[in-house]
Amino acid sequence: MKIRTILTALLVMLFATAVTFVSPTLTKQLGSAAFAADDWDDWDDWDEEEEEDAFGNIMETTFATIDKVDFVAPKAGAPADVSVKVTLVDEDGDAKIVSVKLVYFLKGDYKAGKEVELKGANGVFKGQIPGQPAGTKVDFVIRVEDSNGNVTSNAVAGGGAMIKAVPDIVNSRDIVPADADLVDLAAGYDNEYLYVDYSLAGKLNGGTLDPPYLQLYGIKITNPDTEQGEGLMVGKLWINLPLATDKEVQSKFLPMLMDQGAEYVEKIGKDKIEHVMKTGMMVLDIQKLMGGNIMEGMLFAAEPTGKADGGKFSGKIKRAPLGDNPSGYLRIITLTAANASIDSFMPIPLNCSNFLTIYTNSFGYTVQ
Repeated sequence: MKIRTILTALLVMLFATAVTFVSPTLTKQLGSAAFAADDWDDWDDWDEEEEEDAFGNIMETTFATIDKVDFVAPKAGAPADVSVKVTLVDEDGDAKIVSVKLVYFLKGDYKAGKEVELKGANGVFKGQIPGQPAGTKVDFVIRVEDSNGNVTSNAVAGGGAMIKAVPDIVNSRDIVPADADLVDLAAGYDNEYLYVDYSLAGKLNGGTLDPPYLQLYGIKITNPDTEQGEGLMVGKLWINLPLATDKEVQSKFLPMLMDQGAEYVEKIGKDKIEHVMKTGMMVLDIQKLMGGNIMEGMLFAAEPTGKADGGKFSGKIKRAPLGDNPSGYLRIITLTAANASIDSFMPIPLNCSNFLTIYTNSFGYTVQ
């Protein structure tokens, strides 16, 4: 009971159980509808045949791998021939690659990329980067989109070169409220951090204590070098619960935390708890939490931070706690949920984005 009390006080138990709200069985039962707070315990009556599948994307786990990129630095004025080998990973075999693009940047201007459509078949695609003057620095990435709307792309480190996912649809308001309707997702990196931006059709909203309605924003990250598959119980979950930063919430829960959970406060560290309360964020290792390893499942070392501006969120976490990642291959999806009671631990799924997979590497040359 004591461990439940402290996790309630931290709102961590709510975070942890957020990863269970979209199991395959539950997704089929829920369809895509979103209920108001006073309907939350009638979830088993939701219609399975909604035209808009606001949470169905999370089941479309198709991913491309960029297996090989061949090119030679050209001479002044000559184009660079680029050949790319791509594989689509699809267990059902229903998806297909719909586009392979090369995006190139000149002279380190990573906010002004130019696209080249690559053509090919049987997993091999080819194209050319136009000729440039001698001494020109050229960086480029490969971007692959499949028929499920999922994107795989290389990315240039730093420099604001964020890679964008395919935008999600704007749902009907009777299906998903505007403050939970995810629209855009983008990601980037540098040597220390993973950066994630997302935007909503409305504004970020933490919810209210009275009536109790808590809004969750999640970023699920999978590292295939250490985690197998893309199941819902796999990966790291970066949670943003804006209401946790509210002074009224803290006044209700912090005294209980300090009084009844002193043992765990000492183990976790007061500074880490204060970070959660200050930012409203933390990162969880889903598998460890589901296995009952609560202390190791809370990745305080990731030190998530971020800020919201209306309906736009920009944040970062440290890459090292995501595990060894020699392939530089990370899969990302954003999701939203709501909880109609602090005590119920049954978040209602609301919306998710398409998947975005990034390689933390890029390619480049200097024109001879």
